[in-house]
Amino acid sequence: MIKLKNILNEDSDKAKLYKLYTKAMKMMPGSPAQKKIKKEIDKLRNKLGLNEKTDKYFEVRQRELKKQVKIASDALNVFSKAINEFVNIFVRYHNDAGKAVKDPVFVMINRIINVRGKVNKLVAWKKHLAHLDKKL
Repeated sequence: MIKLKNILNEDSDKAKLYKLYTKAMKMMPGSPAQKKIKKEIDKLRNKLGLNEKTDKYFEVRQRELKKQVKIASDALNVFSKAINEFVNIFVRYHNDAGKAVKDPVFVMINRIINVRGKVNKLVAWKKHLAHLDKKL
């Protein structure tokens, strides 16, 4: 069996890091003692330059996610305008929202595409994307 001290010099920073990992894994999760060990691990990882790649990767992924949230938000706005225009066509024709909703053509189209359901989902997605954008 290959031992850690045979692979690495016992005094090296990597050996210390592996020892701290082992020590932290044996402790109660979330305990103050484990948190102290985690801080030491973070210091060693920074010293060894092990956190740089993940930070850069995270920044790139976060920027890409922000772009995708913007694209989705713009698409929802276009969809919202389309639904509003669809409903407004009937309202303008009848000069009354109540009559427009009872129009047989509107009723038929509404059965097919479920305008109210789409509007409710649209509102929910807009709120969700706004919340996600704030977190980013």
